[in-house]
Amino acid sequence: MAGTDAYEAPSRSPVVVLHGRETELAALRRAFDQLVRGRGGVILLDGQAGIGKTSLLAAAAADAREREIEILSGGGSPASRTVPLSVLLSALAPRAGAVFGSLRDCLAEHESAQRLWLLWEITQLLEAEAILRPLIIALDDLHWADESTLTMVAWLSKMLSSHRILWLLAFRRDEGGRSLAEWVTHVTSPDTSRMALGPLSTTAVAAIAADTLNGRPDNALLHLLDRVHGNPFMLAELLRGLADESLVEKRDGVVALAGATLPRRFVGSIEDHLNRLPHEAHTALQMASVLGRRFSLDELADMLDRPAADLLPVLRNAITAGLIVDESGRLGFRHDLVREAVQTMLPSSITTALQRRAVEVMVRHGAAPAEVAPLVMELAAPGDSAAVELLAEASRSIGRSSPSVAVPLSKRALELMPQSDPSRPKLVGETIDLLLRATHLTEAQRLLVTHARELPDAATEVRTRLGLGAAALAFAPVVSMEQAHSCLRRQGLPPTLETEALALLSFSLELTGDRIEAKDAAQRAVALATANDVDADTRDLARHAMAVQLMARGALHEATTIVDDTVRPDSRTDLPSISLNKAPAWRALVLTCSLRLDDALAVIDHGITVATDEAIPTHSRVWSMLRSHALFAAGRLGDAQAEAEALLELAGIDGDDTVPGGPLEGVIAHVLGGVALHTGLAADLALARRLALRLVESPVETSRRLGRVLRARLDDAADRPGACTVDVADIDPLASGMLPVSDPRSASDAPALVALLLRAERRSDAESVVHNVEAVARSWPAFPFLRASALHARALLDQRTDLAVETALLHEHDPRPLVRASALEDAGRLSGATDAQVAVSHLDRALTLYLRADAHRDAARVRKQLRAHGVRRSAGREERSAWPELTASESAVLRLVAEGATNREAATALFISPHTVNAHLRHIFGKLGINSRMELIRMAAERKRTN
Repeated sequence: MAGTDAYEAPSRSPVVVLHGRETELAALRRAFDQLVRGRGGVILLDGQAGIGKTSLLAAAAADAREREIEILSGGGSPASRTVPLSVLLSALAPRAGAVFGSLRDCLAEHESAQRLWLLWEITQLLEAEAILRPLIIALDDLHWADESTLTMVAWLSKMLSSHRILWLLAFRRDEGGRSLAEWVTHVTSPDTSRMALGPLSTTAVAAIAADTLNGRPDNALLHLLDRVHGNPFMLAELLRGLADESLVEKRDGVVALAGATLPRRFVGSIEDHLNRLPHEAHTALQMASVLGRRFSLDELADMLDRPAADLLPVLRNAITAGLIVDESGRLGFRHDLVREAVQTMLPSSITTALQRRAVEVMVRHGAAPAEVAPLVMELAAPGDSAAVELLAEASRSIGRSSPSVAVPLSKRALELMPQSDPSRPKLVGETIDLLLRATHLTEAQRLLVTHARELPDAATEVRTRLGLGAAALAFAPVVSMEQAHSCLRRQGLPPTLETEALALLSFSLELTGDRIEAKDAAQRAVALATANDVDADTRDLARHAMAVQLMARGALHEATTIVDDTVRPDSRTDLPSISLNKAPAWRALVLTCSLRLDDALAVIDHGITVATDEAIPTHSRVWSMLRSHALFAAGRLGDAQAEAEALLELAGIDGDDTVPGGPLEGVIAHVLGGVALHTGLAADLALARRLALRLVESPVETSRRLGRVLRARLDDAADRPGACTVDVADIDPLASGMLPVSDPRSASDAPALVALLLRAERRSDAESVVHNVEAVARSWPAFPFLRASALHARALLDQRTDLAVETALLHEHDPRPLVRASALEDAGRLSGATDAQVAVSHLDRALTLYLRADAHRDAARVRKQLRAHGVRRSAGREERSAWPELTASESAVLRLVAEGATNREAATALFISPHTVNAHLRHIFGKLGINSRMELIRMAAERKRTN
């Protein structure tokens, strides 16, 4: 035909759609430039199926390789949801060598312990890689990732944020459910960018059509292409269908539809591809769609009842058509949309029957229960014993390493199992245990209430309740108390279980503020343990419950004697059951309360080391809580803040469904609030206020009190109108006598509270606080520095210089430098009217202590008082090294990192957690105005040359 060009069909290679994605590609290239310069980050790439995420990742990978950036790529599939860490390991395993060689066996053998072990190993691996070269980790289809993968990626992206690592994370935002939405929140940080891929523009569609069809599409063809609604994948399929069936022609460079053969529906759809295949290939693909996105040749042959060799030419047709790909020895659909489209062509009744057969085939060919579980969950009906058995077995195997992934499988098995099944009691216990290990405490409690009668015997029920109570103690002590009472209502309990239940009751009552009942429960626990042959750990648990009550009644010597006597060489502080319901944690609290801070930190450091080495992530949170509390008391503000911030980060990632505002959150708020009040930094104060408001809404009264006093102090610091309007009994730490050891406040808080009330013109309430602290000091003279706190409060109330000076002398050997500094400051301020030289001496010593602790707000206040006496002191921090702007701990972290240490190596050297090292690095970056580890190393080298 005159004027008609010879038409050139597009190649059979997959169409990479990049038109219309120029903005995203440019953003990725800018991120690559920053990565080469040393700054990593996270890019979240989300959009619907077929929108072009995979193509964009492929283009990004090619660009990265041209820049000689190392890139590790992996992706998910529907089966990934029940295979722990499969998406992450698909990217890392090829580079990790021996670390992952026996991963499956390790996870199965050591249960959840190996999960944290694996986290540390992956961290080491990636840190080592990033020190040598920039690194990109690209993970596709994360909406199919299991919860362990999501948690691990969130952890790693935050822990390695200072390294040359860029995370490219792609997912379908509308298919991941609540867990994916929560994960997006957790992984989002200042270094996170979001790319939401929407439909292609009409201009981009036209450009793609022109490239694919070798000519400019006319208006009629563009109208047809509009029917794909800008979906790149379906656009590519449509264009290929038009070309393959010769349904377009090109004339004078313009491509048009060819005559009346135009199909009335989606011409290039997957169905058209299937119809153009031989009947055998069409049938094989429909069978394959039931097996999933990926399958083996043997599985498909079994489904078709044909020899595998006969299928090779059949599958070759499908591969040639671009519907099937060969992926490392397994076959798979090129895109899940292809599989979904093929499967929808089957009648639903036939699909169900084929899916049941697919389960049998997959199991017969060695598929793990976890791989078959998603299909079984979809198919199984109540009473299907085979499905129940498979789901239960899958949950058991997965639960050893990833309880959160196993929970839905076990719950579904329980739903399907008949009430009369003799295995049901065992499955009930297993499901509750999985919920507890996944820290889904509320759901575990609900399931226990519903199914308690189905547990096999009273002892099993009691152990289950004790496990729930112990797990809830740091988060929801009211739940712990309820479970302890339920256990103790049982008649004929073995002495060991009854002792543990009484100790749990005492601890939970201690945390909720019921001192009388807490003491009674502790006494009963000790009496029972003494009268019976219980094991050493249970006996120690009872004695520590008593030590806690002795501390609250002023018996300091007796309480510390108990905790010292129970430090045995064989004391099993490394048991996986360590929690706030175990003796070592309470030992640390007693030592902290008695101001034996070095001893307390030694116990805590050992606990953290064991929890890290033995990979006990849940219990690491308890130890971190205790450490932040002790560090704050020791005046190590930067360390306490880093530990508490790391704890907040971990708490957010773990995704507990526990009641908010529990004891753990109370300590975090107290520490971060105290740090903010000492430093005066706006961001710290804002975070502290958010935490205080959260505590005020807590169902735990002791937490509500902590929230109210913190809010009052923050309002006062901000000069808010009407500050400190709460009832003094709610904010006075000694309103009801000696403080319990679980309360992070101290008698030394009384002077600050007196000053606050006086500023609020509430003198009678200030007098009440002074009377309370004086009464406590008289009643418990054995406690160190109680008298000093009482004198300090009285000095402020009556503005007596002599008492203030005496207070400073009494605090001379106090292990809490900020308490000493406060006493010296007030002694200096009150001395100013009569003896300027003495005043300046006290104020100078206070300033030195404040500067060492980086208490900037306090130091500024003291410098102002010194200026009133004509003395000017530098506004800078005390010089300690080449890094005067950093704390001692930050300088130590910087030195190790500058020498090439990984976060874990630095953590080991400094006896802290890698999360805390990461928190220190964030503070260092902020203070130095840098964004990456490489900048830090360069800066360290420069300062070393100039010093």
